[in-house]
Amino acid sequence: MRVRLAVTVTAWVIGHVGIPGLAPFVAMGLLFAGMGAVVGAHALLQDRTARLRRAAGIGLGVVAFGCFGLATAMPLIIHVTPALIRPATSARLQILSPRPGAVLLGDPATVQVALRLERAKVVPFSSLHLLPNEGHVHLYLDGHLASVEFVVRP
Repeated sequence: MRVRLAVTVTAWVIGHVGIPGLAPFVAMGLLFAGMGAVVGAHALLQDRTARLRRAAGIGLGVVAFGCFGLATAMPLIIHVTPALIRPATSARLQILSPRPGAVLLGDPATVQVALRLERAKVVPFSSLHLLPNEGHVHLYLDGHLASVEFVVRP
């Protein structure tokens, strides 16, 4: 059975936002330290008869609470604001295929998308420090994020 699928390809400019500085890394470190303190407190508080272990467990619980609270409040304390826009770029992205209005056959249809990227570089992941001419491509097909396997050709 052959099914005719009309595929609409729409290109969107999507940019990730980032939080500048070390704040997100310090906050993540505090969250991991808090998780470790919770595990340690739980292990120490299993034996309720040993007073020293109980005191150490309560102390680790307080440390965990402090780590979680500080990690949550840190962006507010140091007045970090996210970068809500991507840095300006001279990059240009063009969809070469499929052409607008193309009809693809198959059940499901295999869609090979060709893009031309000029004055920019595709990187496997973006960091919180956004660079104007580096990034990755999100391909939406009929309004849904497509699973993408890509090959970069010069």
